[in-house]
Amino acid sequence: MVNSLKKLREYLYKLNYKDQKEIDRSINLFELYMENILRNNEKINVTSIKDRDSFIAKHYIDSVSIISEDEFLNAKDIIDIGTGGGFPGVPLAILFPDKNFTLVDSVAKKINVIKDSISDLPIHNIDLVIGRAEIIGRSPDHREVYDLCVSRAVAPLEYLIEFTIPLIKTGGSFVAYKGPAGIKEIDQTEFIVKKLGASLNRIKEVQPFLDGSDHILMVFSKDKSTPEEYPRRMDQIKKKNK
Repeated sequence: MVNSLKKLREYLYKLNYKDQKEIDRSINLFELYMENILRNNEKINVTSIKDRDSFIAKHYIDSVSIISEDEFLNAKDIIDIGTGGGFPGVPLAILFPDKNFTLVDSVAKKINVIKDSISDLPIHNIDLVIGRAEIIGRSPDHREVYDLCVSRAVAPLEYLIEFTIPLIKTGGSFVAYKGPAGIKEIDQTEFIVKKLGASLNRIKEVQPFLDGSDHILMVFSKDKSTPEEYPRRMDQIKKKNK
């Protein structure tokens, strides 16, 4: 685990994250959150990754790969859709206590695990929400409220895009964390991205993992307000997108 934490430190340096004091503070909180998640995971499964070195690589280093992107740096209010065990939301909230994070998952047990796992950490910039993204996207409390939406390993892009774009302010962004095969999903999304008032800004390759494998960040820009009929229910999305 020492080597993995060293890699995490090096990656934060590479991404120009603040100074040594802030890195030390963050690493301590990362360790504590990991221990809490893995302890709670014995009772309620929120992650299949139980080895600490893999946890650091696959959850932490992957989650923070966004932090040098302008869309993230310029955002104040950020929503994480399908957060699961709190990724990428919790690591990002640890690194940037001046930003506000809303973490959403439809599974109450997962949200409760996150709540318990951050309870002894000095983190005060996280709101936890239980609910389905397609319902939250119609709520006045969340619709077109956020500067940035992030989502990691949740759903095929053609569905994910409709869950996320309605949550973002005009001028804001959505970033999807995807494996290298995710680029193949773009062809199925061009029509719906335009209908939602968004456009694909860029696809950036990143190399967050200790084994050297690549991931991509798909960055979408919100160009205009999303029409009221979106997001649709999941059954409607599947039917219309066939």
